[in-house]
Amino acid sequence: MNVEVLAAAKVLDGKSAHWQRLDPDGAPRDVMLPDGGGGVPDSVGLPFHIRNDASGAFALVVKNPAGATIVSIGQNQAAVVVGTGDEGWTSMGATTVS
Repeated sequence: MNVEVLAAAKVLDGKSAHWQRLDPDGAPRDVMLPDGGGGVPDSVGLPFHIRNDASGAFALVVKNPAGATIVSIGQNQAAVVVGTGDEGWTSMGATTVS
């Protein structure tokens, strides 16, 4: 598990922890997902559980490598995203956690 307070966008790769507990630290932050090339393992089936531990109403905006939004995770929410190959990612949406 990675627990981190962000000062900028978070860039994930195939070696990143599958569980991410992130605090956007007072501003909305992008979370960039990996693609299937450039030395990164194929993203098919690669899961990330991403939790937003913000103390205020600041979102984590999870994006594919091309910059398209996959899911926006609000304060005290979490989402699971799974790679579908190359730049493809899917999520069932964010849900509230306690």
